[in-house]
This record gives sequence, structure tokens and C-alpha cells, in this order.
Amino acid sequence: MATSQEILEALADYQIQCNENKRLRKMQRDWSKLIHFVAEDTGDTFTMNVVKGEIVSFAPDINGMPDIIVTTNSENFCDMFWGDLN
Repeated sequence: MATSQEILEALADYQIQCNENKRLRKMQRDWSKLIHFVAEDTGDTFTMNVVKGEIVSFAPDINGMPDIIVTTNSENFCDMFWGDLN
């Protein structure tokens, strides 16, 4: 089971990796979404805001009306954000 802090650290790394990837940013240039993440096993929740393919923010808790809700366990979130599930 991953802690909330571990998920936030993985999200921070994911933000950097995505935002620095020029090819990915170009492919997602028209993609703007508010995403909620829900960890089933811990009850932790997170919100990510993507504007024109750039992750502009992420935060603990649920904020705003989501376009997408992703629900899984905390370990899967860490693995996903660190790229271990690809």
C-alpha cells in the first residue's frame, strides 16, 4: 500500500516527465481535462488539471467537476505515474 505522500511524489515526477516531453505535448496540444484519482485501498483522492496537454497542477483531495475519474489502488497509481505499468 502506497502512502498519500508517495503518490504525490510520483505525481510530481509524472508532471515533469510529461511536461518536458515535446512529442507528447504536441500530440496532446488540444487536450484539456480535469482528472480525479481515487485510491480504493486508502481512500486518498487527488485532482490533476491538464490544459492544452500540459499538467498545470495537481493536488490532494477532489476539486471541481471532473472530466475523467480514475479509480484503482494506491500501488497502481505509483506504478502508473512512475511508468512501471507501461
